[in-house]
Amino acid sequence: MKQQLATAVLGLTLCFVLTSAAAAAPALPNTLTAILSGSFTHAGVDLNGDTVAGAFHSQGSGVGTLGKLTWTSLSEVDPNFAVNTPRCPGLLDFPYDALAAVLSYKDGRDLLYLRLEPGDVAYGCVDPATFDNDASFDLTVVGGTGRFVGATGFAHVELLVNSLLFDAAGGYVFGAGGGSLTVQLD
Repeated sequence: MKQQLATAVLGLTLCFVLTSAAAAAPALPNTLTAILSGSFTHAGVDLNGDTVAGAFHSQGSGVGTLGKLTWTSLSEVDPNFAVNTPRCPGLLDFPYDALAAVLSYKDGRDLLYLRLEPGDVAYGCVDPATFDNDASFDLTVVGGTGRFVGATGFAHVELLVNSLLFDAAGGYVFGAGGGSLTVQLD
């Protein structure tokens, strides 16, 4: 009888401890922000089917609402750019055809996935003299791992990228920059 009572008390205590720990876990905020920095390099792949291997791989780090993060992305712009548009006065306006990004928190245990979906807007305002790029991305949250399993919402990213290296033909192949990120989770 004493052993059954001790087992019951131990079970109730364990249940209480687990319930308290779960209740004490901080809720994930609906809005996440971060300051980002990183590098951008030509990836040599075709993501948008235009037969031009124009994709760029980007990676970097940041700090924000949930602490330190790392990020990586792959993107490709439409080679059919416009000149001197309202959103890019005096510059080249390159819309993005494809973009996907992963934000990694807590040493890779919590990943948040972002992707350019139909209706999202992503573009770069490129200075034709320097190829510096002031980019703006509205992306869709498409899930994740850890705390972000099943996550939905949207993200807005603003980046300023400085071109640092060009190929023999004058094409931009490497740069670095930084900017800001805001994620709104549903």
